[in-house]
Amino acid sequence: TTLFRSVIAHNYNQFGFLHTFFAPIISVQATIPGEPTYYLNHPPLLSMGIALMFTLFGESFFTGRLMPLIAVVSCSVLFYLIARLMIDRIYASFVAVCLSVIPASIVFGKMIGQESLVLCFALLSVYSFLVYSKSKSSLWMSLFFLSGVLGALSDWPMIYFALSMQPFFFYKKQKRIGLLFLALTVLTGLCYLVYASTLRGDWSFLYSGFLNRSVDRK
Repeated sequence: TTLFRSVIAHNYNQFGFLHTFFAPIISVQATIPGEPTYYLNHPPLLSMGIALMFTLFGESFFTGRLMPLIAVVSCSVLFYLIARLMIDRIYASFVAVCLSVIPASIVFGKMIGQESLVLCFALLSVYSFLVYSKSKSSLWMSLFFLSGVLGALSDWPMIYFALSMQPFFFYKKQKRIGLLFLALTVLTGLCYLVYASTLRGDWSFLYSGFLNRSVDRK
């Protein structure tokens, strides 16, 4: 999948986002083929981010890894901010150090994969909600919902995360906000599935794209 995402990013830059209709094309040709081959197993936000990195810094394997690396570093920062908000600065520093040295963080920081990106948006949603709970700022509320949408455009686990967070929202007596957050992530995922199925001309992808691919990551 690393090669697929890099080819998709290259095609975004070569053909243009609008000309491809944001479609994740993995066909290797000088022009957009009449019947392109798509990689639709996962939402396309990571490939779009890699395309941006390619535009800014040129195409290379290291450049392709910048997005996951940025996401992993952002996760460490968000873990620190969440822990400091909930406990104190000393505990937050301990959490950030632990996260930085565990094998999972090191591995996902090196891979061109969507895991670190979806985790980053999940953590951003948690931090935004916690800040909103204290400040009641509409800006943090907007960032909270936006992180859910971007997380769903990163990969399917964001929907499971939104579902698993519902007891927390009930505990905080914010069940309406929690349900709206879940509805937005589900709607985003469904919109992508409908879009992907339209590209393929095969509506069975509505089933296989989410239920199968959210468990089997091939």
